[in-house]
Amino acid sequence: MQCSRCLHNRLQPVLYGPQDFLEQAMRRACKTGNTHTIRLATSYGAHVSLIDARYNCCSTLKLAAERGHVEAFDLLVEMGATFDHSNVTLGPRFSRKLCSPVKEAVLFSFLKAGFASLKTIELSLPSVIRTGGSPELVKALLDHGIDVNKHERVYGPKQHHIIVTALSTAIAENKMSIFDVLTERGASIHGTEHCNPFQMQTPYPFRQPVHLPIYAAAIAMAKHGVTAVMQRCLDLGAGINFISRNREHPAARPVLTTPLLTYLSAIEGWNEDGKLSPIDGLMFLLGHKAELEIPLNFKKSGLEKEYPQIQTTIEVLLDKWGIEKLSNPEFFATIKFLIDKGAGRDAINRILTKYRAVGGFVSTGLLQNWTGFAELFIKRHFDAEDPSAKNVLLRESLTQTRTNSLAFSYEYGGQNEIQLGTVRCLIAAGADINAHKDGAPTILHEVCGYRTMSNFSHICGHEDIFDCGHFRRMCSFFSFLHEIGADPRIIIKGKSPIDVLLEPTQKSFRLSASGEKYLVRLGNILLGELDKYSLSDLKSLDAVPKSRKIRNLKADMATVERPAKSIALIHNTDLPRPLNVLSTAIAEFVKHDYFAARVPHYEIHIINIASYNLSPADSSSSPKADETNTAPDLKSPSDWGTEISKHSAFILLFPYQTWSYCTSLKHALSILPSHRIHKPTLLLGFGKEEPYHPNEYERTWKKKSFGMMRDFLRKRGVKLVDMESDGPGGWPKGGWPEFMVYADYWEDWITGGYNAFIGGQQAEAWENRDENRCIRGIKMLVAGVESSRK
Repeated sequence: MQCSRCLHNRLQPVLYGPQDFLEQAMRRACKTGNTHTIRLATSYGAHVSLIDARYNCCSTLKLAAERGHVEAFDLLVEMGATFDHSNVTLGPRFSRKLCSPVKEAVLFSFLKAGFASLKTIELSLPSVIRTGGSPELVKALLDHGIDVNKHERVYGPKQHHIIVTALSTAIAENKMSIFDVLTERGASIHGTEHCNPFQMQTPYPFRQPVHLPIYAAAIAMAKHGVTAVMQRCLDLGAGINFISRNREHPAARPVLTTPLLTYLSAIEGWNEDGKLSPIDGLMFLLGHKAELEIPLNFKKSGLEKEYPQIQTTIEVLLDKWGIEKLSNPEFFATIKFLIDKGAGRDAINRILTKYRAVGGFVSTGLLQNWTGFAELFIKRHFDAEDPSAKNVLLRESLTQTRTNSLAFSYEYGGQNEIQLGTVRCLIAAGADINAHKDGAPTILHEVCGYRTMSNFSHICGHEDIFDCGHFRRMCSFFSFLHEIGADPRIIIKGKSPIDVLLEPTQKSFRLSASGEKYLVRLGNILLGELDKYSLSDLKSLDAVPKSRKIRNLKADMATVERPAKSIALIHNTDLPRPLNVLSTAIAEFVKHDYFAARVPHYEIHIINIASYNLSPADSSSSPKADETNTAPDLKSPSDWGTEISKHSAFILLFPYQTWSYCTSLKHALSILPSHRIHKPTLLLGFGKEEPYHPNEYERTWKKKSFGMMRDFLRKRGVKLVDMESDGPGGWPKGGWPEFMVYADYWEDWITGGYNAFIGGQQAEAWENRDENRCIRGIKMLVAGVESSRK
């Protein structure tokens, strides 16, 4: 057609003549911005504003505007196109597209044409600012009647019930030039807290008060690492201590907040170079008279009937990041800074009793970090001379009056290492577990007196109470109470804790043998013994004069020398990653979940041979860890021998890899005198999952070093627990305790991914948590120790 004018003149009426072809051409031209085709189509009768109903009555202006074709939009306006048609809808989606940065030129033309006054259009000033609109465009929108203080919803993921204004958006985006334009045009620096831009009235209009400029400035401080925008807000009179509230969902209780708390909750990361450090940000806010925390008796107007919660600065950080973040130096320094400033003083009991580790597993490092935090907190907020406040917290931590107490944890789920650490810190700081006054019971009286009928009936129903998880947990709890000095001799209103413990045996109904055995075991634990006293002995101990008789028993027990009731769990972290971190994780996991609870009267001591300078004879064949241990305080070989001599039995944790990975452990045992290693020993292996081989009974992995380690120990005269014979539970030959790490989990242990944990089906695969080879092994190990004592 372009080569022949005659052909062009003949074919053009054919192409643009039919109505369908004409509509299609007009639609295509508007979408692509082809001004020539628009002129041509309108010359043949195409409607300048609308396209046929079969195309849902599309607006030509809308098509051109949505795709940012300024020339096409201007041409259509010039030709008389309008939006003023009843079958054309301009919803929020079109408004958001029009306010995007790539459509800025179109938006100028849109405003110039006078379309801002249309009732069906809702131009969003916050959207223009958020997507990078220029100050000139903001001025143009304000010139065309956009309300500078209008509240608008934010659309997008994780933006449910978020309300903003133009000024709060400019502040949050750190756009100072637009900030100046808005404040000059009358934007309120104080904002309006109570707003509801939704069509339906709701008591839950906003989730966070980000529509208030001072709160938006707090978020900008954390997000952009600058204080200039906050300084401008304060210079214009914004209240740095204005208290608002957060509400995550309609059913949630409101939580009172301040700009300082909002700043802390908005921090996105730690140890980020080039950004404002959290401590510097806090110092800036405190320097401008910001209140560190909300007073406990503060009453927020309008929320009197909703009982709003009040959080401390410490809780804001720990609730968001978890106690695991205490290992981060900058995070811990921020916590310390807040504590030094007096944070958490009014909520210390709540803070020290509310936190748990994610997944329930507590590493040694995490426990050390939490202990450091608790010691700092207690030292700062408790009177060193007056133990009364510490005694109150100790009682709350241990007794059943709180659902997050240790008694509750042991009763229903197992030990809470974090809270055990808190209790030890309180005891070290001077709290008295035996404190009582005015006839009130001691902590031990309360613990001994608490028992739910359901759990007690559950225990009484077991023929072998050692198979009951609740029994094992309570034995561990009572052993802990005995460890920290709980005295069963104190008489309150004529009863000692043992009297209270044995009260069910005085009732008219007859206890089962399991029930009596349970109470007798707990009573013996409180007296520091293992099944020495029968039920009648325990009852007779409490005859008058009670305290004297028990003191005599204590004296008798002190005069009898008994071998140490401890077991050494020996492992090595001087290995390549992930074997080194796996060795630590598995050692701690089996100690707390499988071993300590099953043998409460034996202490399990984890010994890492990497902390000793044992200097293997052939160190060249031993693989090195990723990071060489250069610590100057390595213990000597004599210290190694002394430590080993303290224990009655051994558990050897080693990798199922090549034999060279066991060189250090082999050498550590070889240098010991034979009499020190002739003790009951349990082997515990771990390794990476291998492809399944149907003709080999090695599960789905290879035990490369197992046979050599077993034979080496037997030649050295070590008394290995015989796990290779059939036994209770139906384990066939080869049923040694072992941990298989799945192949995908293995990679996460290398990279520090989500699945880098020990627990569930990963440990002792295909065996339940209450009875498996680890538990069978520890029972057989203790049986070997007890038989050697006789």
